[in-house]
Amino acid sequence: MKANETVLTNILEGTKQYIVPLFQRPYTWQKKHWETLWQDIMDLYEDDTRRTHFIGAMVTFPTVSVPEGVAKYLLIDGQQRLTTLAIRSSYIDWDHSKYFPAPLKTSTKMERVDAFPATDGPPGYR
Repeated sequence: MKANETVLTNILEGTKQYIVPLFQRPYTWQKKHWETLWQDIMDLYEDDTRRTHFIGAMVTFPTVSVPEGVAKYLLIDGQQRLTTLAIRSSYIDWDHSKYFPAPLKTSTKMERVDAFPATDGPPGYR
């Protein structure tokens, strides 16, 4: 096994696909979990003196599946963090005014992962 440091943008940039194996537990993080992670990220963003921050380990294993063309990895550890970060980053990119008439407070944006039916919701969620 080889461990190395990386930056978050390399994980979320879109050229890799992370596959959650069936043996992994479902998404269980609650507000207290993702708020702690998000606060760490916001503290880092607001404090220019800190350049890096450990947000937790992520263990992956290269795999092959169809269609090919995108690097695929089984996500062995770090599923809750990666899912939270992916949802959070996708929320930043879409126009929430179509789905919510009033701006949302930061603390209410991720109350539930499955807040939208499969045919509705922000782009990238469906």
